[in-house]
Amino acid sequence: MNKTLKEKANKEPLTAVDSFVKSFRNKLLHLKRPEVLKPFLIIMLLSIVQQFSGMSILRAYVVKIFAKIFQDNQTDQLDQESDIVGKL
Repeated sequence: MNKTLKEKANKEPLTAVDSFVKSFRNKLLHLKRPEVLKPFLIIMLLSIVQQFSGMSILRAYVVKIFAKIFQDNQTDQLDQESDIVGKL
């Protein structure tokens, strides 16, 4: 019975779905090759590390952080300049 199904499958032309499935399987087979798999895994690992590093949270507050840092820096510089001017 399996022979008849295989013979029947070989005689019938491929439909669009069958050709899509066949090309998709070929693409998946390419993923098993080491020159494709290793860089893919490296990129996935770096993406996961980036997600759990908290960078997205920091990105939301980066403007406030830098504003606070440079505001404090400017007041320190103004204090130092006024001390220098006061000594003259």
